[in-house]
Amino acid sequence: MTSNDWWNNSTQPFNTPQARSLLSSGWRSLNRQLDVGFLWQLVWNDSSELSRKTADLLSEVAITLGRKEYEWWANLLSFFSDNTRYKLDEYWNYIN
Repeated sequence: MTSNDWWNNSTQPFNTPQARSLLSSGWRSLNRQLDVGFLWQLVWNDSSELSRKTADLLSEVAITLGRKEYEWWANLLSFFSDNTRYKLDEYWNYIN
C-alpha cells in the first residue's frame, strides 16, 4: 500500500463526515482584514444602515448575555451559539 492509497482509502475513521475539520465543513473564521476605506464609505454614504446593523448586533449580544432567567455560565455559552454567530457573520460581511 502506497502513501497515496492510504490517504484515499475511504475506510479510514477520520474520513467520516463526523470527523471532518471545521474548515472542510465550510466554517470560515473571521480572519479577513478590515478595509478601512470601505468602512469609511459606509459611514459617509450609508450611515443609517450601518447604525441599524450595529444596533442589531449590540442588541443581540446584550440580550444573549443579559438574560436573567439563566445562570451566567449558560448566558456565556449562549454567546457562542449559532444565532449569535450568524448575527456576527452578517455584520462582519456587511462592513467588509
